[in-house]
Amino acid sequence: MFMDIVRNCASFAIFFLYMGLAVLPGLLLIYLPHSWPWVQFLYGNLLKTTAKVVLFSTFLPVTYQGFEPLPQRPVIFIANHESALDIPLVASVIESRPYVWVSKSELMQYPILKQFLSHSALLVYSKDSRDHARKGVVEAGVERLKNGCSVMIFPEGGRYTDGTIHPFFSGFAAMAKLSGAPVVPLYISGTGKAMPMGQHYITQAPLIITVGKPMICGQDESVEDFKKRAYDWYVELNWRRDYLLEHYGLRICETGMGKITGNALLQS
Repeated sequence: MFMDIVRNCASFAIFFLYMGLAVLPGLLLIYLPHSWPWVQFLYGNLLKTTAKVVLFSTFLPVTYQGFEPLPQRPVIFIANHESALDIPLVASVIESRPYVWVSKSELMQYPILKQFLSHSALLVYSKDSRDHARKGVVEAGVERLKNGCSVMIFPEGGRYTDGTIHPFFSGFAAMAKLSGAPVVPLYISGTGKAMPMGQHYITQAPLIITVGKPMICGQDESVEDFKKRAYDWYVELNWRRDYLLEHYGLRICETGMGKITGNALLQS
């Protein structure tokens, strides 16, 4: 218990020290024209550095699995959602390539976050006009993809820590169908135990992110069929991981590119 308190104090000290140093350069880069290549370069590297510092400050072991070279073209990243820690974990995979998040408009109530989201997010607005809002986000996402910017989406639409994969919304599949961009699935586990929604301290738990092979929506494949194909990938991987861990104490781990920082117990 004492070590948990010490670890959390150190985590928050590192986090707030870094944010104190990074917030002014970050706000400056947000307000500068992002059509300038050097602004895009610095902004992308600032996001990459921030993600790595945040993960380092947690003092949690992080394992990257199945890590293959990502497509050079703009892609749609999707991930299951367990915790706020998913954001730096995903960002550490995307690194410095230009991308935007699909986010809920409620996050705009936080002043500093509002400045960040105004440039780096596609916002989903009021529930009263949900269908219209989703259509607008899909169109905006397709436009960003065509202009060389990737898109990151949590298709479950919220955070869940019950160990199951919840039904996906179809926005990412519609973007893939309309743009022809590949979808890169990211499967996350451990973050829901380390810091579930509503908890403001970090519990010791290994963080794992599995990078799947890019998926392309076929010409004759419907949006719903493509959504189901992506969803089934998550359900199967979730079942395999839970079954092997529960019955054999084994953890699936496909290594690659020297990005492994945890224990590779089983090649799959």
